[in-house]
Amino acid sequence: MIGLRCAQDWWYGDCLEYPLINVKGQTTGCERIYSRGLLHQKCPERFSSKDNKKVTKGTKVSESFALVGVSLSELPHYFGCLRIVGGMADAVNVYLATGEPVACIVGENNARSIVAQLTQEWPHLARNLIVALDHDLPGIMACHRAGFRWVVPQRYGEDWSDVRIDAGLQSLKRQLKWVRKPIQPIDLKSVPAPAVEMAKDNFCGNYRSALKLLAKANNEQCAATLAKAIVSRFHYKVPAQCDEHDFIQRIQAANPYLLHPDTLNQLKRQLSGYCFRQQQVIQGECGLSSGKKKSLAERYHSVSVINPKTVSLEKGQITLIKAPYASGKTKLMSALSQAALQKGERVLAGTHLVSLAHELARRLGLESYLDIPESFMATVNRLVTCINSLCAPNVSRFLESGKTDILLLDEFSQHISVLGTSPHIKDPSVLARYLDLIEQTPTVVICDADLSSYHVGLLQEWFPEKEIHVYEMSYSQDLTLTCQFATGKAKAKSVIDHQLLPSIAQGKKIAIATDSRAYAGKLEKIIRKQFPDISMLLFHGKNRNEPDQIAFQKNFDQEAQRYQVIIYTPAIESGVSIQAPFDQVFGFSHNVVLPTKFVQMLRRFRSVWEFTVVADLIPGKKDNEDWLARVRALQYAERYVRNTDGVTVGEYDGFCEAERSRQVKLKALGGNGLFYLMQNRGFSMEYYQGKQQSESFELRWKATEEEVEKEERAAIQQSPIVSASQYDELSHKVEPRLQEICSCERYRICDELGIEPVALKEEDIEFWQKVGLTRLRRFMQFPLPDGSHYQPQLDQEGTSICHRRFESIGVDVYREFLKPLFPNWDYQRSWGESEAERVVDRVDAYHNEYPFMLNQLKLIPDSVILNTPEGAKFQRPKSACNFVNRLLRMAGLVINSHQIRTGEMLPDTGKEKRVRRYSINQESLVCMRGYTRSRAAHKQINLTHTCVDSIKIKQGVTARLQYQVDTTVHSVMAVKNPSMPKTNKLSEVPTHTERPDLKTNYSPEIECTDQRGMNDHQSGLNQHPYEELAEPQ
Repeated sequence: MIGLRCAQDWWYGDCLEYPLINVKGQTTGCERIYSRGLLHQKCPERFSSKDNKKVTKGTKVSESFALVGVSLSELPHYFGCLRIVGGMADAVNVYLATGEPVACIVGENNARSIVAQLTQEWPHLARNLIVALDHDLPGIMACHRAGFRWVVPQRYGEDWSDVRIDAGLQSLKRQLKWVRKPIQPIDLKSVPAPAVEMAKDNFCGNYRSALKLLAKANNEQCAATLAKAIVSRFHYKVPAQCDEHDFIQRIQAANPYLLHPDTLNQLKRQLSGYCFRQQQVIQGECGLSSGKKKSLAERYHSVSVINPKTVSLEKGQITLIKAPYASGKTKLMSALSQAALQKGERVLAGTHLVSLAHELARRLGLESYLDIPESFMATVNRLVTCINSLCAPNVSRFLESGKTDILLLDEFSQHISVLGTSPHIKDPSVLARYLDLIEQTPTVVICDADLSSYHVGLLQEWFPEKEIHVYEMSYSQDLTLTCQFATGKAKAKSVIDHQLLPSIAQGKKIAIATDSRAYAGKLEKIIRKQFPDISMLLFHGKNRNEPDQIAFQKNFDQEAQRYQVIIYTPAIESGVSIQAPFDQVFGFSHNVVLPTKFVQMLRRFRSVWEFTVVADLIPGKKDNEDWLARVRALQYAERYVRNTDGVTVGEYDGFCEAERSRQVKLKALGGNGLFYLMQNRGFSMEYYQGKQQSESFELRWKATEEEVEKEERAAIQQSPIVSASQYDELSHKVEPRLQEICSCERYRICDELGIEPVALKEEDIEFWQKVGLTRLRRFMQFPLPDGSHYQPQLDQEGTSICHRRFESIGVDVYREFLKPLFPNWDYQRSWGESEAERVVDRVDAYHNEYPFMLNQLKLIPDSVILNTPEGAKFQRPKSACNFVNRLLRMAGLVINSHQIRTGEMLPDTGKEKRVRRYSINQESLVCMRGYTRSRAAHKQINLTHTCVDSIKIKQGVTARLQYQVDTTVHSVMAVKNPSMPKTNKLSEVPTHTERPDLKTNYSPEIECTDQRGMNDHQSGLNQHPYEELAEPQ
């Protein structure tokens, strides 16, 4: 009935074969069994080393099977159990164990079609038909697809032959009795949304916990709900951490017995939708869309090479060139500038970084604005300037001395980013001059590898009367650019330990790109420790004017040959072409810069084809993407301060907010955005499969971090003291030295904290670095124990709305939010879940009335803002206490945690119920108040009593009742500190007060009268005032 026989294959040699038939009894072919490894040896491109079976040519395996223990003619009258088994060896073993007929199929995926044909031909077989396949994912999924009762071996990874070898026929027979019922697919659209959200809450943000919870599901509906929640919650892991197939396979492996293949297909489509939306963001923000190309019509040109023959540079038009890196864009601009200079025309080129001015001038044959005094600018007819300095006196002198004939703008997308989001440009006059230059210059050439539809649309909106021609050279998918990609801090340390340091030990020339100056310093320190004699260059924004760095900027290609390792930050991100031979580039992205900028950094070394990149999986901070919501929030804030209606956001504010929202969309993708962009730029992406870093490396890394922080504080403390006039001069210096930067930092710390420069200590610098001015200013918005508060710093009237702080709103909002925690502004009180819930209720109500307002003003954590198509929505936190604690930590405070007994007994365990309470660490509170008083005295910030009835809008105008109490900070300081000299005039207040001391400056007026409250805080008094206490798990 089997027909098994020995056969001779003319190519593969000796084999065993048996015939295959269909339900009509016709022979469809044969399956041949060879010795293991023979097929792979003869035909390695077709068979793997494990393959030992193949069917004869022309066999339709979806219709073919072999019967064991029964003939085809007996099936119409057979009413017993028929098992469907994959593979002849398993089929024979099952038959020997049970004595019941078996149908042997070829390939587990054909079980569904064979079962359907058998039951259609002989319907009575469906009553006792059982599918018995291998215990692995393909086997279980094939059982589900068949739709009948099914059984698999007890242990995962085994087939029925393995069971017989390990335990014998009796065990095989016993395992065949453990038959499972068929499961049905679940329509994921019918799964209730609240059930999915509840499942997400149970995950607690832990991917492994989610998979474990899925493995414990006991029915199809529960498993489908959990699987959908996993895809919805953790889809950001694709593709930076794993591809779509691996992600779904992990879900499938967690509980294959209750997840139907059709349910998994729905999960795949849901995951593909998430990935498609991410790709759409990258395509829309980093490339030219098909719609934009169609709108340009004849003014869009697709070219295969960039040179003067393919690109027409006519006067009166704006020429945009989008081409890959090192494709000839700079050479074209150089040829144009040289031809213009021969005709006596004036040429102006712009760059977005000061550090690139010399390099761009050298490559274009022009003069750098850094090398020419203002008095000689009138005689210059070729100049390279940084766009930040367009309104500077020397560049203004050049522009006023004559009309510019040719304007060359390299890296246009970076220009727009700087003009819209740079903290150094808060004046619309720079943007106005930039646009005037483009409009008034006859020939404008803009080159950028990252030119997008957004940038073309901006130019069309700004210059509707000018012709805009776009020349695009597409990226070639060059598979020689290979990149190993990883995510997370642990993977970064593994790359350093197992790839970076061994490569340096082998003598390879390595370039390291990172978007964090602090991380670059740590890398430099840990490499220098292991290789003290290595030639290495560290280049970042603060040390770019040191001798070695200046020499590197003047001749990148030649100076690069001197070093084995070069570590650089976004101070070199574009406009630089280094042809010196290097072996590998390592990239460490912390999501500080846009993905386009980071890819620019990686491709500065043109000879490198091997890359290893580690990125943050998701950004550490998220923001709102809704541009209209951002603009409406600004309008409301301005009305609130001016107490008037009719305030509108200007064009400059709208431009800044649009650019910020665009960057938020890109940064919100985290490592996924960088992964997709590198794929589009021609990289062949692979996943890094390195080992975990060693314990010795972890200890070295921690020691290195501490050393870098101490050295940075020591550099500031030992820097020369400068006066106010010297600080003003150095802060406006175009190319300051590292020591001058440290001196400016020292002056700013002393000026903002109100400390005498000679009295600056290391703990003051540590406070500045760990707490910072932003947290200190937030703390100054808190009400004081007597109900007063420090007057908020008012924004200058000439400052654009998009650059204002609106601290007055923060004062009122903090007063409203903190009232449930501290009713009488007693900051020694503790709080629990009920008090925290009331705070969240107030935040929710306020945000629902004024969407995005709190997030725009940085008064609440960004983590509670959910970006939806309808705008920014408040996402109620799972733990109200954690939300409140983070709100207070954002003001520089340390939170203590402790448990108290309630006296209630738990009915299920019989133990006494305990609840967790939180309180402010009094040492950190005293420290913050000390620096607050010092700053207030130096900045002459008065105290104000404000009674706010509510924060609401009536007819677009803020309704609030407030009255001022005439008092100065000196009078308050006299009450708090009796040793302070008496004075009645504000002018007599000392410019600096003594450093706040954690012991002597503790005010007895704020001591807690409840001894229990003081006992609650004793555990935190001996801790460092700036370290958050570890909460028990």
